[in-house]
Amino acid sequence: MSKPVKWIGIVLILIIALVAALPLIASSGFVRGKIESAANQTLASELTIGDLSVGYGGDLSIDRFRITNPPGFAADRPFVAFEKSAGGISLLPLLSGKIQLKEWKLEKPEVTVIRSQSGEFNFAHLVKGSGAQSAPPSSGEPKPSPPSPSEPKPSPAPGQRPPELPPIEARLVVTDGNLVYVDEKLGTRSVIPKFEVTGGLDVENSVPSFEAKVKIDDAHSEQGFLPLLRMFLPMLAGANLEAVKLSGGLDFDAEFSARGADAASLKKSLSGKGHLNLEKGSIEGAQGLADLLAKAGVAEKGLSFDLLTVQFRFQDGRVYNDDIRIDGKELDLGLKGWTSFEGEMEYAFDGTPLLNLLPKDARERVTAALPDGKLAGAIRGTVSAPDVKLEMPDAEQLAKKAATDLIKKEGGDILKENGVDLDKLKKGDVDLGGLLGEKKKKKDEKKKPDDQ
Repeated sequence: MSKPVKWIGIVLILIIALVAALPLIASSGFVRGKIESAANQTLASELTIGDLSVGYGGDLSIDRFRITNPPGFAADRPFVAFEKSAGGISLLPLLSGKIQLKEWKLEKPEVTVIRSQSGEFNFAHLVKGSGAQSAPPSSGEPKPSPPSPSEPKPSPAPGQRPPELPPIEARLVVTDGNLVYVDEKLGTRSVIPKFEVTGGLDVENSVPSFEAKVKIDDAHSEQGFLPLLRMFLPMLAGANLEAVKLSGGLDFDAEFSARGADAASLKKSLSGKGHLNLEKGSIEGAQGLADLLAKAGVAEKGLSFDLLTVQFRFQDGRVYNDDIRIDGKELDLGLKGWTSFEGEMEYAFDGTPLLNLLPKDARERVTAALPDGKLAGAIRGTVSAPDVKLEMPDAEQLAKKAATDLIKKEGGDILKENGVDLDKLKKGDVDLGGLLGEKKKKKDEKKKPDDQ
């Protein structure tokens, strides 16, 4: 048999084998098994699928999809749930165990984020080997105090290895999503409707990487979102988070990416940028804001604003807030700094606009005593224990300034009495000492009794 005929025969056999295998590959049972196997290897939670169908060309549709919450969190609501999704799946890679989802579209999914009494988030325990080494306590167990944000996280147990993750390549599009945030520590339940996400997930050699764009329009912020928003807003810092009230219409846009085999690596590699807006809202009861206003001499405990905007970026395990600006009440206050994922924070700002909140006479006295016209301020420490500094002039500085102004006024009057034109005065033209002495002499003569 000639070589060309031999190779043609081999190619025909491969084509016949492939065509014969396609019905098996395209069967819903085969695809379901591969997806469920990958989920069992990856997730600490349970995945359930209702109806799944696969077209001959790899068109995929799934109905009634659920991922439960990880152990230790509420079992009465899933972490992710949606009724319908559609997209494509590459069939041939399934033979080698690789899942490739192409433009998988999820319509109206509901995602429930839970913060437990101990301060743990459910998504931090979703993947095997992620988050803390043990599950958070269930509702019937005693709740330990949450660790301080500045305390180091416990190291993994000796010899512990991350789980072996199956190869995955997925491109996702989420529209009209509904995010429910349940904070068991604060006792609140908040909802962000109609969020959108586009992005992708890739797992190679058991190392996941992802990139995403998130968009939230005109959600109404509530107290429950405070643990998340205080990463971007240092004025929300303080130990007593339950006392804080935040209102306003929330817009949020961000794009970011990360890669790593564990939570620490993912946080360190997280990069991206975005902006956050709160319109026509107010902040009340926040320790950091109250300390700041008190140091500026303002008796108010809260702050109303027309617009609060934050330009931020993710880098080196921190959220860098390159510009935090508050407009309203004749106030234009800018802050710049960062908050780490461990809760440490460092910000600097010019607090001079805060003086607009003071009565006019007090504002003028303080402004006149500022050496360079600026009021330097800083917020440092942690989100639970902020240290607010504001370089306000003290009483001694104000007294010295008042005395200097008085001397200047008296000196100006003396010069005018002696016919000195202040606008044309040059250095060395007038002996101020002589003028003052002459003035003093005249006053003494008036006081001396007449000897005549």
